[in-house]
Order: sequence, then C-alpha cells, then structure tokens
Amino acid sequence: MEVNQQAAWKCIALFIITLVVSLPFYTASVMAAPQIEIVRNSGDAQLEEYISARGDVWRVEVLITETSDDIAVEDVTININDNEAVFNSCANTEEGVLCEYISPLTDGIYEGEYRFKVEYKYINEEGAVRSMSKGGVIRADGSSPKIEFPFAQQDREGGIDIDFSVSDRINEDAPAIGLKKIEIIDAETDSVVQTIEDFLPGQTEFKYSRDAGFNGKLQTQLPGEGLKRLKVMATDLLGHETRNPLILSFRGDFVPPVVKKDTLQFADFGRFMGKFIGTTDLTVDVVETNLKEVVAFSEQIDFPKQIASCTPDEEEKTLNHSKWKDVQVQPGDAVTITVGAIDQSGNLVEEEIVKDDWVSDVSPPQIEFFGTVNQFEGQSFVKDGDNRIVLKVSEQGAGMITEGVSANLESLGGSAR
Repeated sequence: MEVNQQAAWKCIALFIITLVVSLPFYTASVMAAPQIEIVRNSGDAQLEEYISARGDVWRVEVLITETSDDIAVEDVTININDNEAVFNSCANTEEGVLCEYISPLTDGIYEGEYRFKVEYKYINEEGAVRSMSKGGVIRADGSSPKIEFPFAQQDREGGIDIDFSVSDRINEDAPAIGLKKIEIIDAETDSVVQTIEDFLPGQTEFKYSRDAGFNGKLQTQLPGEGLKRLKVMATDLLGHETRNPLILSFRGDFVPPVVKKDTLQFADFGRFMGKFIGTTDLTVDVVETNLKEVVAFSEQIDFPKQIASCTPDEEEKTLNHSKWKDVQVQPGDAVTITVGAIDQSGNLVEEEIVKDDWVSDVSPPQIEFFGTVNQFEGQSFVKDGDNRIVLKVSEQGAGMITEGVSANLESLGGSAR
C-alpha cells in the first residue's frame, strides 16, 4: 500500500514538472499578436507609394499573419485625413490573410503627400478587443515635365548642336515621380529622331549637354535644307507628357554636294591613253548651291594642287565646273580617282571614279612622205626662191596637233626646227 502511494506521488510530481515547463510556451502562443504588412500601395501604374493626381485607382493590399481566425472586411479599416473606410475584400492565402482596399479617384485629387493608417481590430483569447495598425504614405503627382532653354543650330561639320533642360519637379512642395522618357521629334514629319530613356530611379532633372553623353550633338541627321524645326517631349513614370512643347527652329543644309561622275574629262587625252606619262587638264562637274571646295586624289595622277578651281555655270547656278590644271597621268588600262566635295554647311561627299574605257595608243605616227613638191625619180628638188615642202603622216590613235610637228630646215636656209 505504501509502495503504491509513493508511485502515485511520483506521477503527480512528473505531471506538475511537465506543466511548469510547457506553460511559458503555451502562454506565448496564446498571447502572440497579429502582424500587418503593407504589400501594395500604388495606382494603376503599380509604382509603389505613387498615384496620378489627374485620376487613378488607388489600391492598398495588406497581409495579416499570426492569426488563426477568419478576418471580416469590417475588421480592417484605412484612415486618412480623419476619414475612415473599410477594406473591400479579405482572402486566405498560404502566407496569411490578404486584404485589399480599392479607391477609384476618377476625378483626380490635389497634388501632395497623404499619410494613412491601416488598422485591424480583433478579439484576443481573453475576450478583449485589441487592434494592430501599420502606417504608410501615398504621393499624388499630377504635373507634366517642363522643357526650358531650348537651343539648336547646325555646326560647321554638318552636325547639329542642341541643348535643353527638362524638370519633372514643377512645384517644390509637390511630389515628383521622376523622368521616364525624352523624345526629340522632327516637327515637320512628327517622327522621333532620338530617344533618351536611361534615367536613374527618381531622377527629376536632365540637361542634354551635361547628361546625355553626346557633347551636345544630336545623334541623327535631318533631311533636306532650309528651315528646320525640332520639338522636345518628356514623359514621367506616371505617363504625364509635356504640354505645349516649345519648337526649336534653325536654318540647316543637310544635302551633300553631288559629283557628276559621268562628266570626268582628261581634256588633252580624249579617249586615248599612250604608253608614256601625259600632261593634261582634268575636269569634273559638281552640283551644289553653296560649294566650299573640291579636291581629288589618285595614286596614278600627280596633282600640282589637290584643290580644284571651281567656276559656276553661267546658266545653271547650282552647277560648278571644277578643274585641275597640268596634272600628270601615269599610263595604264584604268585610272582611279577619288573626288571629294564639301559645302559651306560641312556636308561632305566622296566619289570614286574609275576611267577604264581608254583606247590604247602606243604606236607613234608613221611618216609616209617628206619632201618638196618638185619631184624627179623619187627625189625632191629645190629651186631658187620659195619652195613648198610637204609632210605626210599616218596616225591611227589619238591624232596629231600642229604643236607636235617640227622639221629641221637649216640646210635649206630655214630654222633648225
């Protein structure tokens, strides 16, 4: 009997020890408070903590954990500017209970920062009403980026110098989401000629000459010549575009000269090429209103001056006749020449011209007869007084000129040549 009582007391002692050891964990589990985390706070653009002040749908989502009870939407409220509203829905997820608040702001709101508080009311294990809250801020941005100090002009190399400043912070006391995109547009065709999108998060200021990385040069060419018009459009991350963008106007010439390759002429050669170095004038026509200079290069031609002398045509003022005098041409089946022309606006063109339709002339003229008109048995005779001397030559190539014909008449009382 005594043994049984001792065994019973031992069992009671072990139960008490187990209860004491487990009591703190049980109590801690019962007393654990729910946790609230704001997992979304944005508008339709889903940019955290930002909505468009012009009109948007504000959505707030909270995740409530550390609770085993189903949560009713009336237990979760949002408070902003002393106004309270209940959440629209709550649903169980693997992570906890996800509750959503939706506020259509179709008419827009004033720009500014609005602080709010999400509160969850619940009944603890003791039957007392308790609450857990989480604060946040929503920023309403309704301003469009502003363009200032526009400038554009054509440089001497044919490019375009351009500069402008963009600011997304229009009102110092209002939020600014930051820049998303800048477009430079040809106002004549409404086509985008350059786009800038590489902005830092939250960047609200931009200056082209300082920040674009192109030394103030537009990264494209414009067609034609005359008055050119560019406009700059900027868009922020909420989609607000620049209103009434300024137009940048300047005069430009982006049409390069035209080298008329088919007008290339070796003035003294005609169609023929001999077997010795020849000297001739070289000509080619260039079409350009404001021609600056024309140059030529060739491994087969020695130019006394690389720059041609240019004369406008008397009737067609845009046509220019370019000439290089006394160039020396190496003989060959083909001659390759590079002609470069640049206008006053810096537009440059280079054309390679190959002259390969020569008629080869490598045989000298053949003298068929040289003598006086007084003949006897194939011999020429002279008489006192005037004598007529005849030269008959056969030439099958480029032809002859009188300057290339000479005779030694010293024995007849004439000159040596």
